[in-house]
Amino acid sequence: MLFRSSPMFDRFIRLAQAQKALAEGRCEAALQLVADPWIREDRRARDLRSKAVAKLRQQASGRMAAGDLAGAERALARAVEVDPESELLGQLADVRQRLAAARAATARLHEDLRRVEQDAARGDLAKAEVGLAACRAAGAADAAVAAVEHQLVRQRNLVLARMAEAEAALRAVDPRRAASALAAACALDARVRALPETVRIEAQTANWLVAQVAARLAQGEVLAAVELARELGRELPWLLDHPALADRKSTRLNSSHLVI
Repeated sequence: MLFRSSPMFDRFIRLAQAQKALAEGRCEAALQLVADPWIREDRRARDLRSKAVAKLRQQASGRMAAGDLAGAERALARAVEVDPESELLGQLADVRQRLAAARAATARLHEDLRRVEQDAARGDLAKAEVGLAACRAAGAADAAVAAVEHQLVRQRNLVLARMAEAEAALRAVDPRRAASALAAACALDARVRALPETVRIEAQTANWLVAQVAARLAQGEVLAAVELARELGRELPWLLDHPALADRKSTRLNSSHLVI
């Protein structure tokens, strides 16, 4: 003989399942079970709903204490859905206001971190470092700060590598390559421009240019001198404003045939 469950037995099972779910802290599962039309109006179902709402409020308080405003908002919103009484509505409105303020603050910090990245991309590492420190002090997420900091560290290491390359090129008597590496370092960090090493490398490169152009002029290779000066001027425009090139008379750069 097959066993057929009765409506009363089904209600008992659902109520028992809801009671167990609530005891385990699974408020949503309990609420779904007591929402069944077969037991929804049962006194025990109403009692379980009230207990579930109370537990949701308790969960919301715990999440708020832990700084989880989004979790608190979800718990209160579900509680209000089940029991839309004024006290819960007021708590939910307060949490949502605080959550909106927190999200706005997070958005501002993300924008600040984006500006830090932009400053670094422009070669203003000094400003980027100050901005990153401000973001960290303002409470930006550790992972986001670490990602930007990694970028700045990598950029500083590239600056050191380009400066080392410039020094190595000078030792190899290749001022042109030294100046190119130096320009790359300056583009990565504008502070490099004021370093003594930069002044020295630029002076050596400018003197080399003067000597190369003067040598070509001395040999009557005016076009070659012009082409060299123009080529280097395109590659390294700062060369044309260097003090070593200011007195063109001393280097014969005042030739009427030489216009850079």
